[in-house]
Amino acid sequence: MLTLTQQDLDTADLDYFYTYYVQSFGIALFENEQEDNLKAILPNQELTTCYTRTTRTNKAIYFFCAPLIISVVIYLYYKYYTKFISVQNNTYQLHKEFIQIAIGKKQNSKTIELINQIYQTSDNLPPFSIP
Repeated sequence: MLTLTQQDLDTADLDYFYTYYVQSFGIALFENEQEDNLKAILPNQELTTCYTRTTRTNKAIYFFCAPLIISVVIYLYYKYYTKFISVQNNTYQLHKEFIQIAIGKKQNSKTIELINQIYQTSDNLPPFSIP
């Protein structure tokens, strides 16, 4: 699911996201992961930045708000992109009650814990497949 903008566009299932992660603000993407690297941000948590690097593993992580409609999302400074597709063709609404999590250059224990929880989850946003 990490596709360079010079390659054919990949897809993600927007209906799946809003069915299983309705209280999530958006999506976390871990750069340099091979496949299935789009993960939902934990419920009710909104990150105040869109990009950070972990201090111990030096992994680049990009956070973005989930699209509300069928969209192409370009991330990591125009390096990658994904098309979010909805069979239902809905216009979704984001959950409204979020706790803001500040992520800065100096990562505190809450930030590190959040990143680790997202990284360690085994549930990834699946690619779109024609039903």
